[in-house]
Amino acid sequence: ADFKKGQGAEVNRMLVENKSTLRELHRKVRTLSSQVNGTKRSIDELKRSLQHKKEVRANQEAEDEPGVIDEEEFSCINQIKKCKEEYKAAFEEYREAKNDIPYIESLVESCRQQLVADFE
Repeated sequence: ADFKKGQGAEVNRMLVENKSTLRELHRKVRTLSSQVNGTKRSIDELKRSLQHKKEVRANQEAEDEPGVIDEEEFSCINQIKKCKEEYKAAFEEYREAKNDIPYIESLVESCRQQLVADFE
């Protein structure tokens, strides 16, 4: 305990800081993973809804004007586009955070080894 307050104080501070960063990164990855999965589910639901609307429209095209989409279908298409943009942004952030984890883990391990080496 005295070593961590004296000679090893700086290395110990870096170790604690890196461990904290690693915990935050893991928390962020879990949050982003949930967000990405939720957005993907929304996209899938919207696509199913859009497909259903297209099928209904195809059955009615003989009576109505062919090739004209209604307001609901248009809204659904716009929602899908919006969700896809959100998905891409969240997935990119998730991937970056996930890629940072091994680096921070190596910093934590390096600090641990340095602390042990300095103690001996």
